[in-house]
Amino acid sequence: MNNDNLLQLEGAIESVVFRNDENGYTVIELADGDDYLTAVGIMPQVSSGDVVKLTGKYTNHPSYGRQFAVQICEISRPTEAADILRYLSSGAIKGIGTQTAQRLVKEFGEATLDVLENQPEKSCNAERNFFAKSRGFFKAVKAEHRRANTHAFSRRVRNFKHCIGQNFQRLRSELCRFNQEKSVHSLSG
Repeated sequence: MNNDNLLQLEGAIESVVFRNDENGYTVIELADGDDYLTAVGIMPQVSSGDVVKLTGKYTNHPSYGRQFAVQICEISRPTEAADILRYLSSGAIKGIGTQTAQRLVKEFGEATLDVLENQPEKSCNAERNFFAKSRGFFKAVKAEHRRANTHAFSRRVRNFKHCIGQNFQRLRSELCRFNQEKSVHSLSG
């Protein structure tokens, strides 16, 4: 991977436009002021409201125009109330829909995820029978963040291996050329 001209973008996912579950190829939209920025590439499972840090570069697709080609995608925990609401409402977590998400975020605001993770009994005030759901919810969230971070690490390792492979091929070619030149010199001299 050539690290020249790589950029980093960070933001909340507005929508997941496309996802190929077989290979992880994903098309997402991030808010960019009044407009949307399209990002494409191999990513872990992401949802609307996920806060992501993307590393890559801009490309120009012949049909779809300017896009950000993602080489590394890291998922962060949403911290703003609007992002938490979008994340919880997205259906990414089984058992939490739009209405439940609205009640929880209305009650706890930016502390919603902390409350659900560390004091799930408090969520009972905002949502009846949510205590059991919230424990399962955060097991799923923790597992997803571990998987996302593992994916980002694996991607870096694959890119490192690719660079090593390219350098090895180049060095092998140079060594073969050197040996050929050496044997030509020894035959002629």
